[in-house]
Amino acid sequence: MNISESVAAMAACTNKTPREVKAFFDAISILAEQTVKAMDMLVLPGLGRLVAQNRAARMGRNPATGQQIAIKAKRVVKFRVAKSLKDAALAPPPRGTARATGSAGVKKAPLKKPDEGVLKKPDRGTLKKPLARSR
Repeated sequence: MNISESVAAMAACTNKTPREVKAFFDAISILAEQTVKAMDMLVLPGLGRLVAQNRAARMGRNPATGQQIAIKAKRVVKFRVAKSLKDAALAPPPRGTARATGSAGVKKAPLKKPDEGVLKKPDRGTLKKPLARSR
């Protein structure tokens, strides 16, 4: 779902105009930015929490050369998904329904055995000779 689709879906669910919903999303992003700058935690009920953390300096490795490098300390932002949302996303689908990304309900053709003609050699008469190159 892109931004305009999520704004339209939220407007339909809340009986608000898309402009009001967009203003709400903008307010949430401003609040998140202020909270992270203050090194605090922002809780979004039912979704999760946005947490700012300080990551310590450490030694790393350049994957191209294998050389040891020093990685500086920095501040990172992490999103921790709420348990209820995680459980809903990881739950198996009800019986008789298909997942959106799977190929459920599609039967695969049985594999053929090699003696059933899968690895037949072509007739010598059907092979064409390559054309001679002109220089």
